[in-house]
Amino acid sequence: MKKVGLVVSGIGFFLLLLIPVGVSASEEAPSDTVNHVMQEAPRVFVDCRFCDMDYIRREVKFVNYVWDRENAQVHVLASIQRTGSGGREYTLTFIGRQNFAGQNDTLTYSAGKTATDYETREGLVRIFKLGLTQYAMKTPVAVYLDVTFDREVETQEIQNKWHNWVFSISGSSFMRGEESSNTRNLSTDLGAERVTHQWKLRFQMYDNYDEDQYTVDNTTNISITKGYGTSGLVVRSLNERWSVGFTYRIYSSTYYNRKFAAYIYPGIEYNIFPYSESTRRELRINYGIGPNYNQYLERTIFGKTEELLARQNLEIALDQNQPWGDLNVSLDYATYLHDLTKNQISFSANADIRIYKGLSLDLWGSYSFIHNQVYLPQGEATQEDILTQRRALATGFRYFGRVRLEYSFGAISNNIVNPRFGR
Repeated sequence: MKKVGLVVSGIGFFLLLLIPVGVSASEEAPSDTVNHVMQEAPRVFVDCRFCDMDYIRREVKFVNYVWDRENAQVHVLASIQRTGSGGREYTLTFIGRQNFAGQNDTLTYSAGKTATDYETREGLVRIFKLGLTQYAMKTPVAVYLDVTFDREVETQEIQNKWHNWVFSISGSSFMRGEESSNTRNLSTDLGAERVTHQWKLRFQMYDNYDEDQYTVDNTTNISITKGYGTSGLVVRSLNERWSVGFTYRIYSSTYYNRKFAAYIYPGIEYNIFPYSESTRRELRINYGIGPNYNQYLERTIFGKTEELLARQNLEIALDQNQPWGDLNVSLDYATYLHDLTKNQISFSANADIRIYKGLSLDLWGSYSFIHNQVYLPQGEATQEDILTQRRALATGFRYFGRVRLEYSFGAISNNIVNPRFGR
């Protein structure tokens, strides 16, 4: 297991580099000519943590998006501040680089407190178009620009020295304590991701250590929870609705009584709506099946120290982003094939609905029926186990719910920003 622990402290995660390009013209132009011109379109690096980049790339097609800021001709820096009416002011700073050096601009967009994500996203895209047009006008793309840019063309993938791979590494540690107790935590996360129109590859490795020390009746007790592992996702796009791929995971967890565990689930997915509409709506049906090997730290309630099981999983997920609000619903069903009664059914839903002007309703809930805890160790959980939550406990269900109703009124057009004394 030491070897697995060393392997798990390895390499990183995170990429989002779909680089769509598109052009439009008042007159029909051959696609090869358009694609050639797009090679000269401005290269743009978007520095925005809260932006929906998939949507921006699909709506603003007359530039090339790059991942590395050093390769960009335009750096778009986005920031956000709360306005006096409870809304948000978005500021986009366009910084010219290379042949556009010195050509800078700043544009703002104000979203009211009652604005939905859909409306905010539309407003931001409009500002992106206005800001980037001044750079596109000085390139061969200008001949295809008009007041609108709505010509549908095949998107292009811009090659770079990393071949669309993005790597990341993160680490964190915290401590807290008082006279009779203290806690220490250390975690690392590493991985890699590559996203193209045909492939989606994601790999992750992690390591987590959590130690709780507390004193009761002059007796010091130490509770340790640790886990490490690696996981991955490989997906191949077949067409606008079908995809195939697999997920895998290799890990160890004291909380889940697993000394060593590994699974791989080949799967297939169908989207009722075309994937090109995914920024607005999705209805995905995903099915996976595969082997699951477990080696336990303690003998389980079924008398097992290790076992090889077959498991299947079905997921149905609906995502909607519309002017009236957002809706996200998912249903998951997982079961072991050797005994279909060992299953878990989970339902979750989130709706953010604008009822009327300043009145909005936010609903969130999840409920799981749990009958598949094959990993539970023998024996009753001690009081220490229950209090420290250092291991999973037997349960038949798990739920969470939240309801929030909000009404805003007053000076909703107040776009003044005042960050004094913090935000």
